[in-house]
Amino acid sequence: MKINLIKDFSKITYLKLEKEFLNYLLKKALETTRNKKVLISKLQIKSCPIYHHVKRKQFIKFNLLTNLSQITKISLKNILKNVEEIKFSANSAPLKMKNPSFLVNFDTFWGGKATAAFLADGYISTNGDLGYVNKNPKLREEFLKALNKLFHNIKLPKPIGLHQNKDLQLPTIFRPIFNKIGVPTGRKVFINPGVPYWILKSKNLKTLKGYIQQFFDDEGHISVGKRMIDLPQSVDVSKSRVVPKQLLGLRYLLKKFNIVANKPYLTRKYLVRKGNKAYHREKWQLTISSARELKKFNGKIKFISSKKQRRLEKLLLTTRVFQRKNHEIEKEAIQACGLIQNKVGYITSESLRKEIKIGQRYAIKILKMLYLKRKLEMIEERKYVHDNNHLYIPMVYNKYKIKENIC
Repeated sequence: MKINLIKDFSKITYLKLEKEFLNYLLKKALETTRNKKVLISKLQIKSCPIYHHVKRKQFIKFNLLTNLSQITKISLKNILKNVEEIKFSANSAPLKMKNPSFLVNFDTFWGGKATAAFLADGYISTNGDLGYVNKNPKLREEFLKALNKLFHNIKLPKPIGLHQNKDLQLPTIFRPIFNKIGVPTGRKVFINPGVPYWILKSKNLKTLKGYIQQFFDDEGHISVGKRMIDLPQSVDVSKSRVVPKQLLGLRYLLKKFNIVANKPYLTRKYLVRKGNKAYHREKWQLTISSARELKKFNGKIKFISSKKQRRLEKLLLTTRVFQRKNHEIEKEAIQACGLIQNKVGYITSESLRKEIKIGQRYAIKILKMLYLKRKLEMIEERKYVHDNNHLYIPMVYNKYKIKENIC
């Protein structure tokens, strides 16, 4: 996806030209019209000056420059070569231009990373603030590197909070740019944004790799004990039940690298109270648990975070994950169920997961399989219950016990 910082935002763009060129342009416009009132009329403004002053700098709206181009017969292309600074509102902080190039190509590795960073750990608030909340220094540097690679023609101001325990604040000029590429304004838990359409349709595997890598670096977890990578996402379901679009989109993107992730599944329901309002939310997870798929992820995507990459490599070195087959795990699960039942009186997927060290989703699958084979019987179905303070609704898993003729 390519964005032109001038044409795509022409209605809100303010530009600062070189002073000598600006004076020459206005002088030529007056000579052509021969009358100040006629010039004002042709520019479709109420009165002079035509500038907007910011800290003694003179900014002109882009639409006025197009009118001046028509009046003076100087091509707009030549006028734009003299742009020194650009901004997207009268009061926003301007960005300095290093050269007169206004085209930004997001369909690159760095474009995918910057987009994912905003959708994962970034935000665009309703009051116009932009930030990146991840405190990992390596990921922050990677995010800033992505912005510098994309906006190589812009001199980025040094953001505050890079080496502090604060959000990484960004200039407000980026708000309309990232809105245009698919990053929404407001709380993502309510909006439930998905993978931007232009990324889903991109044929550039480097763009897709950058997007997947950044999202898993920001939001993903690696559990050596559970033997999987998991990516959680919470959505508000107060109005309607929805599956997180981002997880579905990432699963689709992983398939383009022949990496098969498990279907997103619900892990928890909870309730958030703010004043007199209550918001019902659900937490979902996307997981990669197969040894073969984990190997592919390590070979084709990897993590930028050194801590996460080390955990992934440690997980892959755990030979048990490659040696156990389904029938071996089933046999091990029955033995584990006996031990669990003797301890607490019933079996759940959570207790089985901890006992034989497999993923939560796989533990549910094993118990269901044993139940269908009539080796287990269900004593309580899964349900949702409020806790004492009514702040959230934890999930209570199905409870099973071993049939007498099996022991």
